[in-house]
Amino acid sequence: MNLINYLTDFLDNGKLSDIFKNEKYLKTIGFAGYIFGAFNLFLCLKVVNYIPGKLFSFLLFFLLILLANYTATAFSSLFMSMINHKDNSALLFYSFGIAQFIWLFFLPLLFLSNFSFFSTFTLLVLILFIFKIKLIKELYNTSYKTACLSFIAPYFLISSIFFLSFFYSIYWLSSFI
Repeated sequence: MNLINYLTDFLDNGKLSDIFKNEKYLKTIGFAGYIFGAFNLFLCLKVVNYIPGKLFSFLLFFLLILLANYTATAFSSLFMSMINHKDNSALLFYSFGIAQFIWLFFLPLLFLSNFSFFSTFTLLVLILFIFKIKLIKELYNTSYKTACLSFIAPYFLISSIFFLSFFYSIYWLSSFI
């Protein structure tokens, strides 16, 4: 099967379980999704002059996207293993790469919305978030609530730790005054 067959199967049945069976194909398509999604997102940021540079900037941007998705995979996989849903986290990482194909719609939507960057970006981030939750649900065979919690909870905990440490550092610095 190729990517088009998997996508039509997903649109018809709403399930992605067939793509998880062929791990080699999933790795190829997932990494291609990272490359094409990052390139299109970089191109859109370049069109609206939000990002400078050329090849080196793209490589750095691509590595940042890989790092962000790697940490999202690690946190989600760790959370799911803590609640006794064990599966291959590499499959989740490459599945998140398939979700990065959503960024291919960014440039056409940007032109259709008369370069309204933030509304288009927000729409695609929301679609990406929902698709990643769908991938976690399909891979770990859980409910949507558990998948959403496994994707959101680690980031909420980390951001609250940084938030509290920031305010504690301000309190600590003000104690010297």
